[in-house]
Amino acid sequence: MHIHVRLKESVKRVRGSTAVQLVLSACFLLPLVAGIYLSTGTNRRSAHATEVSRDLASMYAQGVDFSQPANQNIARQLLNGSDGKALLILTRIRGVGPADCGSTPVAQCSNNGYAVITQRIVIGDPSLRPSSLGDPLSIDQTTGNVLGWTTDASARVTDSSVTLKPGESALAVEAFIGGPDEQSGVYSRTLL
Repeated sequence: MHIHVRLKESVKRVRGSTAVQLVLSACFLLPLVAGIYLSTGTNRRSAHATEVSRDLASMYAQGVDFSQPANQNIARQLLNGSDGKALLILTRIRGVGPADCGSTPVAQCSNNGYAVITQRIVIGDPSLRPSSLGDPLSIDQTTGNVLGWTTDASARVTDSSVTLKPGESALAVEAFIGGPDEQSGVYSRTLL
């Protein structure tokens, strides 16, 4: 009888020990599983943003006019599943040289020698994120063309990694897709 009582006490301790181990394991496993789930969603959004920026940059380089509403709708369709928390910024860039200044004296052509934004088209919610290239002040809302880009200092590209020689051009597409909360999201930029 004495052995039987000890055996029951031993089984109760093992069961209690198992419950404690299960609770401690859950304390570590639940955050790990949640982190994996959230990380997978971020990675999926990041891959999608990269794909969208590359596809649109290719279309932009081939001459698709994204100032046209029909073409903007195509761009929006590429962002499907982003619940309206997305932003596309299409930018045409040029290295300003004396030939761009025309009849304006080079001394007054203040952007001579700088890379400047000559066109800016924004599709989506611009409050989500500013462009990493800069924000020109005077833009024709119909065409996206930057007005006075040879003399307006706000048209200068602010990202020092973008350097162009006079007369050279480049295109950039920035894609931002918001996350499940208001503060997070993923960003991708394609520069051609």
